[in-house]
Amino acid sequence: MKKLLIAILLLSVLNVFAQKDSVTVSFYVEPYYSDHNQAYSDGRNHDVVVPLYSYNRKSEFNLNLGLIRLKYKNSDVRANISLGVGTYMQANYSNEPIGAQNIFEANVGAKISKKHNLWVDAGVLPSHIGFESAVGTDNFTLSRSVVADNSPYYETGARLSLTSKNNKWFFAGFLLNGWQNIYKVDKDLKPSVGHQITFTPNEKTTINWSSFVGNVPVGNIFRLRTYSNLYAIVKLSSTWDVIGGFDIGFQRQNKIVYNPWYAGVVMVRKTLNDKWKACLRGEVFIDEEQIIVQSRADRRVHIMATSLNFDRKFSERMVWRTELRVFLADEKFFDAPRDGYYVHNMLTTSWAFTF
Repeated sequence: MKKLLIAILLLSVLNVFAQKDSVTVSFYVEPYYSDHNQAYSDGRNHDVVVPLYSYNRKSEFNLNLGLIRLKYKNSDVRANISLGVGTYMQANYSNEPIGAQNIFEANVGAKISKKHNLWVDAGVLPSHIGFESAVGTDNFTLSRSVVADNSPYYETGARLSLTSKNNKWFFAGFLLNGWQNIYKVDKDLKPSVGHQITFTPNEKTTINWSSFVGNVPVGNIFRLRTYSNLYAIVKLSSTWDVIGGFDIGFQRQNKIVYNPWYAGVVMVRKTLNDKWKACLRGEVFIDEEQIIVQSRADRRVHIMATSLNFDRKFSERMVWRTELRVFLADEKFFDAPRDGYYVHNMLTTSWAFTF
């Protein structure tokens, strides 16, 4: 009887703990193969010169992203830590110190109001800019758009966020170490700031506006950079979904001149059945002063691209994705000229597994 009472008490304590606290451990693995026509390479590491940081290895099997994720949450506290490996991590974290190059996410948060859903989070956070994640299965398409690969995927700092009582509005303000940095590039550099406003009027529509303002290093000096991202996600029906996004940035050249760059993306996804989905994407990226994308020649950077991908769902954990992507650019990222433009084709396939 004593053992039975102890067992009942222990189960009761565990049940109370489970109700108040949630701890989850998960893994994400995404190997891929990608091939390209006549992309420049250094002849040794097969890196593609197109300004892409995901699936960026040519003519070889590799791992884009492998993650181990630990999440904790109760009604007042939350924490996330994720460690990553793969070619995405190598490309995006190459400027970070060695000890930080595998930190995908590491943050803690606390609810600071009993009446409102108001939180403060700090640490290495997912970027508040854009609708595309580094985790492939979070996105409509296999690869990321050019503008997503050339804007922050992660950020380090503090976030103050508020979700309205009806869950239709989300507001957040950010104090950051800079433009996709874990460590500040200079200890005397002032923090960057940003904001995010998300409006979800119903289950079918999401509208988001995010911004960034801060100084970034350009050679031996710092220049003020401002950036704005606007997007909408609309579920047209049970089988049709659309995303449209527009980004624009300005970087100070001198006291009077600010150089701009901008980009637009449209994605249309069709659910064919419970196993198959298809997505068509069109995008343009313009950076005439080479603020974000550096040219091999002294030329403007105009990139247009379209892609078509098919997803085959094998289970809740496993998705096979294949994408054909075609680029046009007036800069010689690619060596297949056609009608004054340079054409580049990419065929990529990936296997995404979550457990």
